[in-house]
Amino acid sequence: MTRHALIFDTDVSDAEVRADRVQRAIDALEMPVRAQPYASRNALLSRVAELQERGDTVTCLVDLTVGDAGADRPGDRIVATLASHERLSATLRVAWTRYAGDDVIRQILAAGAHAVIAHRGLREVADDDPGWGAVLSPDATVLRQAVGAYPWLPDSVDGRRDNAAHLRDVYSQAFADGTQGRPPDADSDPAWCDWMLPALLQIAAGRRDADILADPLIDIDGLASGHRNARVGHLRNRLRSLGSGLDNGEAAARRLLYRAEMLGGAPAPIGPRVELDGRVDDWRGQRDPIRIAAWLTGEEGLLLELVAERNADLEDCHRAAGRRTRPGFFVAACKDVAIDCGLQSTDVRLAVDRALQKLRDARADYVVAPYGTVAAVIRAAHADSDVQTHLAGLRDDHELVASPMTVTYRSAAGIYVDGRSSASWDVHEAVAENPELVTHAIQAVLAAWSLMSDRSSTEPRASASRAGERSPRASP
Repeated sequence: MTRHALIFDTDVSDAEVRADRVQRAIDALEMPVRAQPYASRNALLSRVAELQERGDTVTCLVDLTVGDAGADRPGDRIVATLASHERLSATLRVAWTRYAGDDVIRQILAAGAHAVIAHRGLREVADDDPGWGAVLSPDATVLRQAVGAYPWLPDSVDGRRDNAAHLRDVYSQAFADGTQGRPPDADSDPAWCDWMLPALLQIAAGRRDADILADPLIDIDGLASGHRNARVGHLRNRLRSLGSGLDNGEAAARRLLYRAEMLGGAPAPIGPRVELDGRVDDWRGQRDPIRIAAWLTGEEGLLLELVAERNADLEDCHRAAGRRTRPGFFVAACKDVAIDCGLQSTDVRLAVDRALQKLRDARADYVVAPYGTVAAVIRAAHADSDVQTHLAGLRDDHELVASPMTVTYRSAAGIYVDGRSSASWDVHEAVAENPELVTHAIQAVLAAWSLMSDRSSTEPRASASRAGERSPRASP
Protein backbone atom coordinates (compact mmCIF):
# COMPACT_ATOMS: atom_id res chain seq x y z
CA MET A 1 0.00 0.00 0.00
CA THR A 2 1.42 3.36 -1.10
CA ARG A 3 0.60 6.70 0.52
CA HIS A 4 -0.02 9.75 -1.63
CA ALA A 5 -0.41 13.48 -0.98
CA LEU A 6 -2.27 15.22 -3.82
CA ILE A 7 -2.03 19.00 -3.65
CA PHE A 8 -4.66 20.99 -5.55
CA ASP A 9 -4.56 24.64 -6.59
CA THR A 10 -6.13 26.06 -9.74
CA ASP A 11 -2.91 27.99 -10.33
CA VAL A 12 -0.25 25.59 -11.62
CA SER A 13 2.69 27.49 -10.13
CA ASP A 14 1.00 27.80 -6.72
CA ALA A 15 0.21 24.08 -6.77
CA GLU A 16 3.88 23.33 -7.43
CA VAL A 17 5.05 25.69 -4.67
CA ARG A 18 2.73 24.05 -2.15
CA ALA A 19 3.74 20.59 -3.31
CA ASP A 20 7.38 21.58 -2.71
CA ARG A 21 6.43 22.65 0.83
CA VAL A 22 4.77 19.30 1.48
CA GLN A 23 7.70 17.44 -0.07
CA ARG A 24 10.14 19.20 2.29
CA ALA A 25 8.10 17.99 5.24
CA ILE A 26 8.01 14.46 3.80
CA ASP A 27 11.78 14.46 3.38
CA ALA A 28 12.44 15.98 6.82
CA LEU A 29 10.22 13.43 8.56
CA GLU A 30 11.35 10.59 6.28
CA MET A 31 7.76 9.60 5.52
CA PRO A 32 6.87 7.06 2.80
CA VAL A 33 4.59 9.47 0.96
CA ARG A 34 4.51 10.56 -2.69
CA ALA A 35 3.52 14.21 -3.27
CA GLN A 36 2.07 15.45 -6.55
CA PRO A 37 0.55 18.83 -7.54
CA TYR A 38 -2.72 19.13 -9.48
CA ALA A 39 -4.29 22.15 -11.15
CA SER A 40 -7.25 20.27 -12.65
CA ARG A 41 -10.25 19.38 -10.52
CA ASN A 42 -11.32 16.67 -12.96
CA ALA A 43 -7.88 15.06 -13.00
CA LEU A 44 -7.62 15.23 -9.20
CA LEU A 45 -10.91 13.43 -8.53
CA SER A 46 -10.31 10.72 -11.12
CA ARG A 47 -6.80 10.15 -9.77
CA VAL A 48 -8.15 9.78 -6.22
CA ALA A 49 -10.57 7.09 -7.39
CA GLU A 50 -7.83 5.28 -9.28
CA LEU A 51 -5.47 5.23 -6.29
CA GLN A 52 -8.14 4.12 -3.83
CA GLU A 53 -9.28 1.29 -6.08
CA ARG A 54 -5.66 0.19 -6.13
CA GLY A 55 -5.70 0.04 -2.31
CA ASP A 56 -3.47 3.09 -1.73
CA THR A 57 -4.17 5.80 0.84
CA VAL A 58 -4.64 9.40 -0.24
CA THR A 59 -4.49 12.77 1.48
CA CYS A 60 -5.94 15.62 -0.60
CA LEU A 61 -4.81 19.14 0.28
CA VAL A 62 -7.33 21.38 -1.47
CA ASP A 63 -6.78 25.11 -1.84
CA LEU A 64 -9.79 27.31 -1.04
CA THR A 65 -8.27 30.66 -1.96
CA VAL A 66 -10.14 31.02 -5.25
CA GLY A 67 -13.47 32.55 -4.31
CA ASP A 68 -12.70 32.86 -0.59
CA ALA A 69 -13.59 36.55 -0.58
CA GLY A 70 -16.22 36.37 -3.31
CA ALA A 71 -19.52 34.72 -4.08
CA ASP A 72 -18.06 31.35 -4.94
CA ARG A 73 -15.74 28.85 -3.26
CA PRO A 74 -15.07 25.89 -5.58
CA GLY A 75 -12.63 24.29 -3.12
CA ASP A 76 -15.53 23.83 -0.71
CA ARG A 77 -17.35 21.80 -3.34
CA ILE A 78 -14.29 19.69 -4.15
CA VAL A 79 -14.02 18.73 -0.48
CA ALA A 80 -17.77 18.04 -0.32
CA THR A 81 -17.55 15.85 -3.44
CA LEU A 82 -14.66 13.87 -1.95
CA ALA A 83 -16.67 13.39 1.25
CA SER A 84 -19.99 12.42 -0.36
CA HIS A 85 -19.07 10.05 -3.19
CA GLU A 86 -18.61 6.43 -2.15
CA ARG A 87 -15.60 5.93 -4.45
CA LEU A 88 -13.80 8.99 -3.04
CA SER A 89 -14.84 9.22 0.62
CA ALA A 90 -11.94 7.25 2.10
CA THR A 91 -9.66 10.18 1.26
CA LEU A 92 -8.18 12.27 4.06
CA ARG A 93 -9.48 15.74 3.23
CA VAL A 94 -7.50 18.83 4.18
CA ALA A 95 -8.42 22.37 3.18
CA TRP A 96 -5.66 24.91 2.58
CA THR A 97 -6.52 28.60 2.80
CA ARG A 98 -5.11 32.05 3.46
CA TYR A 99 -8.44 33.13 4.97
CA ALA A 100 -8.63 30.95 8.07
CA GLY A 101 -11.36 32.86 9.89
CA ASP A 102 -13.86 31.00 12.03
CA ASP A 103 -16.64 31.25 9.44
CA VAL A 104 -14.42 29.76 6.75
CA ILE A 105 -13.13 27.00 9.05
CA ARG A 106 -16.60 26.03 10.23
CA GLN A 107 -18.01 25.89 6.72
CA ILE A 108 -15.22 23.77 5.27
CA LEU A 109 -15.30 21.37 8.21
CA ALA A 110 -19.05 21.09 7.70
CA ALA A 111 -18.36 20.33 4.03
CA GLY A 112 -16.39 17.26 5.08
CA ALA A 113 -12.80 18.38 5.68
CA HIS A 114 -10.88 16.64 8.45
CA ALA A 115 -8.68 19.69 9.00
CA VAL A 116 -7.81 23.15 7.70
CA ILE A 117 -4.28 24.44 7.13
CA ALA A 118 -3.90 28.17 7.80
CA HIS A 119 -1.41 29.02 5.05
CA ARG A 120 -0.19 32.20 6.72
CA GLY A 121 0.58 30.26 9.86
CA LEU A 122 3.17 28.14 8.04
CA ARG A 123 5.68 30.94 7.58
CA GLU A 124 7.68 30.10 10.69
CA VAL A 125 6.91 26.38 10.87
CA ALA A 126 9.88 24.02 10.57
CA ASP A 127 9.93 21.37 7.87
CA ASP A 128 9.99 18.64 10.51
CA ASP A 129 7.03 20.00 12.49
CA PRO A 130 5.21 16.91 13.86
CA GLY A 131 1.89 18.33 12.68
CA TRP A 132 2.83 17.25 9.16
CA GLY A 133 2.97 13.68 10.44
CA ALA A 134 -0.74 13.91 11.28
CA VAL A 135 -1.67 15.62 8.01
CA LEU A 136 0.10 12.95 5.97
CA SER A 137 -0.99 10.05 8.17
CA PRO A 138 -3.26 7.38 6.65
CA ASP A 139 -5.45 7.57 9.76
CA ALA A 140 -8.28 10.13 9.84
CA THR A 141 -8.50 9.86 13.63
CA VAL A 142 -4.87 10.93 14.00
CA LEU A 143 -5.52 13.94 11.80
CA ARG A 144 -8.65 14.97 13.69
CA GLN A 145 -6.80 14.76 17.00
CA ALA A 146 -4.15 17.13 15.68
CA VAL A 147 -6.69 19.84 14.84
CA GLY A 148 -6.19 22.75 17.23
CA ALA A 149 -2.92 21.36 18.59
CA TYR A 150 -0.89 23.41 16.10
CA PRO A 151 -1.42 27.08 15.22
CA TRP A 152 -1.42 26.26 11.52
CA LEU A 153 -4.08 23.55 12.02
CA PRO A 154 -6.68 25.76 13.74
CA ASP A 155 -9.92 24.64 15.30
CA SER A 156 -13.07 26.66 14.66
CA VAL A 157 -13.57 27.01 18.43
CA ASP A 158 -9.99 28.14 19.03
CA GLY A 159 -10.07 30.55 21.99
CA ARG A 160 -7.70 32.89 20.20
CA ARG A 161 -10.49 33.57 17.74
CA ASP A 162 -13.24 33.98 20.31
CA ASN A 163 -14.47 37.17 18.64
CA ALA A 164 -16.38 34.80 16.36
CA ALA A 165 -16.68 31.67 18.52
CA HIS A 166 -19.89 32.93 20.16
CA LEU A 167 -21.22 34.96 17.28
CA ARG A 168 -24.52 33.12 17.34
CA ASP A 169 -25.04 34.40 20.88
CA VAL A 170 -24.28 37.92 19.68
CA TYR A 171 -26.97 37.61 17.03
CA SER A 172 -29.47 36.16 19.48
CA GLN A 173 -28.85 39.01 21.92
CA ALA A 174 -29.21 41.58 19.16
CA PHE A 175 -32.57 40.08 18.25
CA ALA A 176 -34.30 39.31 21.51
CA ASP A 177 -36.88 37.14 19.77
CA GLY A 178 -34.22 34.50 19.08
CA THR A 179 -35.22 32.46 16.06
CA GLN A 180 -38.92 33.16 16.42
CA GLY A 181 -40.61 35.95 14.52
CA ARG A 182 -39.19 39.28 13.54
CA PRO A 183 -36.73 41.35 15.61
CA PRO A 184 -38.17 44.18 17.73
CA ASP A 185 -36.91 46.90 15.39
CA ALA A 186 -38.06 45.27 12.15
CA ASP A 187 -41.07 47.53 11.60
CA SER A 188 -38.97 50.67 11.90
CA ASP A 189 -36.11 49.35 9.76
CA PRO A 190 -36.84 49.71 6.02
CA ALA A 191 -33.84 47.47 5.21
CA TRP A 192 -35.24 44.55 7.16
CA CYS A 193 -36.98 41.56 5.56
CA ASP A 194 -38.62 38.59 7.24
CA TRP A 195 -36.11 36.11 5.82
CA MET A 196 -33.08 37.88 7.29
CA LEU A 197 -33.15 36.65 10.88
CA PRO A 198 -32.92 32.86 10.34
CA ALA A 199 -30.38 33.41 7.58
CA LEU A 200 -28.24 35.64 9.80
CA LEU A 201 -28.38 33.23 12.71
CA GLN A 202 -27.27 30.30 10.62
CA ILE A 203 -24.53 32.18 8.79
CA ALA A 204 -23.25 33.14 12.22
CA ALA A 205 -23.25 29.51 13.29
CA GLY A 206 -21.00 28.67 10.34
CA ARG A 207 -23.48 26.41 8.59
CA ARG A 208 -22.97 25.62 4.91
CA ASP A 209 -25.18 27.23 2.32
CA ALA A 210 -26.90 23.96 1.39
CA ASP A 211 -27.67 23.20 5.05
CA ILE A 212 -29.10 26.68 5.57
CA LEU A 213 -31.29 26.44 2.51
CA ALA A 214 -32.57 23.03 3.65
CA ASP A 215 -33.80 24.46 6.95
CA PRO A 216 -37.61 24.80 7.11
CA LEU A 217 -37.22 28.27 8.66
CA ILE A 218 -35.64 29.54 5.46
CA ASP A 219 -38.02 30.75 2.77
CA ILE A 220 -36.12 29.87 -0.40
CA ASP A 221 -38.62 31.58 -2.68
CA GLY A 222 -38.42 34.69 -0.52
CA LEU A 223 -34.65 34.65 -0.74
CA ALA A 224 -34.86 34.28 -4.51
CA SER A 225 -37.12 37.30 -5.02
CA GLY A 226 -36.01 40.87 -5.58
CA HIS A 227 -32.65 42.26 -6.63
CA ARG A 228 -29.74 40.17 -5.34
CA ASN A 229 -27.25 43.04 -4.96
CA ALA A 230 -29.71 44.99 -2.83
CA ARG A 231 -30.40 41.96 -0.65
CA VAL A 232 -26.67 41.31 -0.25
CA GLY A 233 -26.27 44.91 0.83
CA HIS A 234 -28.96 44.49 3.46
CA LEU A 235 -27.34 41.39 4.89
CA ARG A 236 -23.87 42.92 4.73
CA ASN A 237 -24.96 46.03 6.65
CA ARG A 238 -26.70 43.90 9.25
CA LEU A 239 -23.60 41.74 9.65
CA ARG A 240 -21.34 44.75 10.05
CA SER A 241 -23.63 46.31 12.63
CA LEU A 242 -23.35 43.23 14.82
CA GLY A 243 -19.56 42.94 14.91
CA SER A 244 -16.52 42.01 12.90
CA GLY A 245 -16.49 38.32 13.79
CA LEU A 246 -17.34 37.11 10.31
CA ASP A 247 -14.24 37.47 8.15
CA ASN A 248 -16.29 37.32 4.97
CA GLY A 249 -19.78 38.30 5.97
CA GLU A 250 -20.58 39.76 2.58
CA ALA A 251 -19.23 36.67 0.84
CA ALA A 252 -21.39 34.43 3.03
CA ALA A 253 -24.47 36.49 2.23
CA ARG A 254 -23.71 36.56 -1.48
CA ARG A 255 -23.11 32.80 -1.69
CA LEU A 256 -26.34 32.04 0.15
CA LEU A 257 -28.44 34.26 -2.08
CA TYR A 258 -26.63 33.08 -5.22
CA ARG A 259 -27.71 29.49 -4.52
CA ALA A 260 -31.21 30.55 -3.45
CA GLU A 261 -31.79 32.05 -6.88
CA MET A 262 -31.21 28.68 -8.52
CA LEU A 263 -33.31 26.81 -5.98
CA GLY A 264 -36.08 29.38 -6.20
CA GLY A 265 -36.43 28.75 -9.90
CA ALA A 266 -36.33 32.44 -10.80
CA PRO A 267 -35.93 32.40 -14.60
CA ALA A 268 -34.23 35.80 -14.95
CA PRO A 269 -30.92 34.99 -13.23
CA ILE A 270 -30.80 31.41 -14.53
CA GLY A 271 -30.92 32.28 -18.23
CA PRO A 272 -27.73 34.38 -18.41
CA ARG A 273 -25.88 31.82 -16.28
CA VAL A 274 -26.36 28.79 -18.53
CA GLU A 275 -22.61 28.65 -19.16
CA LEU A 276 -21.95 28.70 -15.41
CA ASP A 277 -24.54 26.41 -13.91
CA GLY A 278 -25.83 24.42 -16.83
CA ARG A 279 -29.55 23.88 -17.13
CA VAL A 280 -31.83 21.16 -15.89
CA ASP A 281 -32.30 19.89 -19.45
CA ASP A 282 -28.57 19.95 -20.21
CA TRP A 283 -28.28 16.20 -19.65
CA ARG A 284 -26.44 14.06 -22.17
CA GLY A 285 -26.23 10.60 -20.65
CA GLN A 286 -23.78 8.54 -18.67
CA ARG A 287 -20.85 8.81 -21.09
CA ASP A 288 -20.81 12.54 -21.64
CA PRO A 289 -17.25 13.64 -20.64
CA ILE A 290 -18.53 16.43 -18.40
CA ARG A 291 -20.98 14.04 -16.72
CA ILE A 292 -18.16 11.55 -16.12
CA ALA A 293 -15.90 14.22 -14.62
CA ALA A 294 -18.64 15.73 -12.43
CA TRP A 295 -18.78 12.81 -9.94
CA LEU A 296 -22.49 12.97 -9.17
CA THR A 297 -23.74 10.60 -6.52
CA GLY A 298 -26.33 8.03 -7.53
CA GLU A 299 -29.11 10.04 -5.90
CA GLU A 300 -28.04 13.29 -7.54
CA GLY A 301 -27.85 11.67 -10.97
CA LEU A 302 -31.23 9.97 -10.66
CA LEU A 303 -33.06 13.05 -9.38
CA LEU A 304 -31.46 15.22 -12.05
CA GLU A 305 -32.71 12.83 -14.74
CA LEU A 306 -36.24 12.75 -13.29
CA VAL A 307 -36.45 16.52 -12.84
CA ALA A 308 -35.04 17.11 -16.33
CA GLU A 309 -37.70 14.84 -17.85
CA ARG A 310 -40.52 16.44 -15.88
CA ASN A 311 -39.23 19.96 -16.60
CA ALA A 312 -39.23 19.18 -20.35
CA ASP A 313 -42.80 17.82 -20.14
CA LEU A 314 -44.02 20.97 -18.38
CA GLU A 315 -42.36 23.23 -20.94
CA ASP A 316 -43.87 21.22 -23.83
CA CYS A 317 -47.34 21.53 -22.31
CA HIS A 318 -46.80 25.24 -21.76
CA ARG A 319 -45.79 25.82 -25.40
CA ALA A 320 -48.64 23.64 -26.69
CA ALA A 321 -51.14 25.75 -24.77
CA GLY A 322 -49.75 28.91 -26.38
CA ARG A 323 -49.17 30.69 -23.08
CA ARG A 324 -46.74 33.61 -23.00
CA THR A 325 -45.92 33.77 -19.30
CA ARG A 326 -43.07 31.62 -18.00
CA PRO A 327 -43.87 29.98 -14.65
CA GLY A 328 -41.28 28.34 -12.40
CA PHE A 329 -40.98 25.03 -14.23
CA PHE A 330 -37.96 23.96 -12.19
CA VAL A 331 -39.73 24.30 -8.84
CA ALA A 332 -42.87 22.61 -10.18
CA ALA A 333 -40.81 19.73 -11.61
CA CYS A 334 -39.04 19.26 -8.28
CA LYS A 335 -42.35 19.17 -6.43
CA ASP A 336 -43.78 16.55 -8.79
CA VAL A 337 -40.67 14.35 -8.54
CA ALA A 338 -40.65 14.72 -4.74
CA ILE A 339 -44.25 13.45 -4.57
CA ASP A 340 -43.45 10.49 -6.85
CA CYS A 341 -40.35 9.55 -4.85
CA GLY A 342 -41.77 10.21 -1.38
CA LEU A 343 -39.24 12.97 -0.67
CA GLN A 344 -39.36 16.56 0.51
CA SER A 345 -39.42 19.08 -2.33
CA THR A 346 -36.53 21.00 -0.79
CA ASP A 347 -34.40 17.85 -0.70
CA VAL A 348 -35.00 17.31 -4.42
CA ARG A 349 -34.20 20.93 -5.20
CA LEU A 350 -30.96 20.75 -3.20
CA ALA A 351 -29.88 17.46 -4.81
CA VAL A 352 -30.45 18.83 -8.32
CA ASP A 353 -28.68 22.05 -7.34
CA ARG A 354 -25.64 20.07 -6.15
CA ALA A 355 -25.65 18.10 -9.40
CA LEU A 356 -25.76 21.28 -11.49
CA GLN A 357 -22.94 22.82 -9.47
CA LYS A 358 -20.79 19.74 -10.06
CA LEU A 359 -21.56 19.81 -13.78
CA ARG A 360 -20.65 23.49 -13.82
CA ASP A 361 -17.38 22.82 -12.00
CA ALA A 362 -16.51 19.98 -14.36
CA ARG A 363 -17.29 22.12 -17.40
CA ALA A 364 -15.27 25.07 -16.06
CA ASP A 365 -12.32 22.78 -15.38
CA TYR A 366 -12.57 21.41 -18.92
CA VAL A 367 -12.27 24.97 -20.27
CA VAL A 368 -9.14 25.89 -18.30
CA ALA A 369 -7.48 22.46 -17.99
CA PRO A 370 -8.94 20.20 -20.70
CA TYR A 371 -6.23 17.55 -20.32
CA GLY A 372 -7.66 16.68 -16.89
CA THR A 373 -10.97 15.68 -18.46
CA VAL A 374 -9.16 13.44 -20.95
CA ALA A 375 -7.47 11.69 -18.01
CA ALA A 376 -10.83 11.37 -16.22
CA VAL A 377 -12.48 9.77 -19.26
CA ILE A 378 -9.58 7.31 -19.73
CA ARG A 379 -9.84 6.24 -16.08
CA ALA A 380 -13.63 5.94 -16.22
CA ALA A 381 -13.39 3.73 -19.30
CA HIS A 382 -10.72 1.54 -17.72
CA ALA A 383 -12.84 1.12 -14.55
CA ASP A 384 -15.83 -0.24 -16.51
CA SER A 385 -16.24 -3.95 -15.76
CA ASP A 386 -16.98 -4.81 -19.40
CA VAL A 387 -13.84 -2.98 -20.49
CA GLN A 388 -11.73 -4.87 -17.95
CA THR A 389 -13.17 -8.17 -19.22
CA HIS A 390 -12.30 -7.20 -22.78
CA LEU A 391 -8.76 -6.09 -21.89
CA ALA A 392 -8.01 -9.33 -20.03
CA GLY A 393 -7.80 -11.27 -23.30
CA LEU A 394 -5.65 -8.82 -25.27
CA ARG A 395 -1.97 -9.00 -26.02
CA ASP A 396 0.39 -6.25 -24.92
CA ASP A 397 0.42 -3.05 -26.99
CA HIS A 398 -2.83 -4.00 -28.73
CA GLU A 399 -4.34 -1.21 -30.83
CA LEU A 400 -7.98 -0.59 -29.89
CA VAL A 401 -8.85 2.21 -32.31
CA ALA A 402 -6.77 4.19 -34.78
CA SER A 403 -8.98 7.23 -35.40
CA PRO A 404 -9.38 10.06 -34.60
CA MET A 405 -6.41 9.27 -32.35
CA THR A 406 -4.60 6.01 -31.62
CA VAL A 407 -5.76 4.17 -28.48
CA THR A 408 -3.66 1.21 -27.34
CA TYR A 409 -3.64 -1.18 -24.41
CA ARG A 410 -0.49 -1.98 -22.50
CA SER A 411 -0.77 -4.87 -20.06
CA ALA A 412 1.37 -3.24 -17.40
CA ALA A 413 -0.07 0.26 -17.56
CA GLY A 414 -3.59 0.22 -19.03
CA ILE A 415 -5.10 2.38 -21.77
CA TYR A 416 -2.88 4.80 -23.68
CA VAL A 417 -4.17 7.62 -25.89
CA ASP A 418 -1.75 9.13 -28.42
CA GLY A 419 1.03 7.32 -26.57
CA ARG A 420 0.16 8.83 -23.17
CA SER A 421 -1.38 7.21 -20.10
CA SER A 422 -4.01 8.88 -17.94
CA ALA A 423 -1.29 10.03 -15.53
CA SER A 424 0.59 11.60 -18.41
CA TRP A 425 -2.54 13.41 -19.59
CA ASP A 426 -2.96 14.83 -16.05
CA VAL A 427 -0.08 17.20 -16.64
CA HIS A 428 0.07 17.36 -20.44
CA GLU A 429 0.54 21.02 -21.37
CA ALA A 430 0.78 20.79 -25.18
CA VAL A 431 -3.01 20.57 -25.49
CA ALA A 432 -3.30 24.22 -24.48
CA GLU A 433 -1.67 25.11 -27.80
CA ASN A 434 -3.78 22.64 -29.80
CA PRO A 435 -7.35 22.25 -28.42
CA GLU A 436 -8.19 19.73 -31.16
CA LEU A 437 -5.96 17.22 -29.37
CA VAL A 438 -8.45 17.13 -26.51
CA THR A 439 -11.49 16.68 -28.76
CA HIS A 440 -9.80 13.90 -30.73
CA ALA A 441 -8.53 12.19 -27.57
CA ILE A 442 -11.96 12.12 -25.94
CA GLN A 443 -13.64 10.93 -29.14
CA ALA A 444 -11.06 8.16 -29.46
CA VAL A 445 -11.51 6.99 -25.87
CA LEU A 446 -15.29 6.95 -26.21
CA ALA A 447 -15.01 4.99 -29.45
CA ALA A 448 -12.71 2.44 -27.80
CA TRP A 449 -15.01 2.31 -24.77
CA SER A 450 -18.01 1.59 -26.97
CA LEU A 451 -16.10 -1.15 -28.76
CA MET A 452 -14.94 -2.84 -25.56
CA SER A 453 -18.28 -2.67 -23.79
CA ASP A 454 -20.01 -4.39 -26.72
CA ARG A 455 -19.67 -7.95 -25.43
CA SER A 456 -20.38 -9.36 -28.89
CA SER A 457 -16.76 -8.58 -29.73
CA THR A 458 -15.59 -11.07 -27.09
CA GLU A 459 -18.65 -13.35 -27.05
CA PRO A 460 -19.33 -14.38 -30.69
CA ARG A 461 -22.45 -16.33 -29.73
CA ALA A 462 -24.21 -13.31 -28.30
CA SER A 463 -26.87 -12.02 -30.62
CA ALA A 464 -26.72 -8.54 -32.05
CA SER A 465 -30.01 -7.69 -30.42
CA ARG A 466 -28.71 -8.72 -27.01
CA ALA A 467 -25.64 -6.59 -27.48
CA GLY A 468 -27.81 -3.66 -28.44
CA GLU A 469 -29.89 -4.04 -25.31
CA ARG A 470 -26.92 -3.60 -22.99
CA SER A 471 -26.59 -0.22 -21.36
CA PRO A 472 -23.59 -0.42 -19.02
CA ARG A 473 -23.40 2.19 -16.32
CA ALA A 474 -20.29 4.27 -16.82
CA SER A 475 -20.85 6.55 -13.89
CA PRO A 476 -17.63 7.31 -11.98
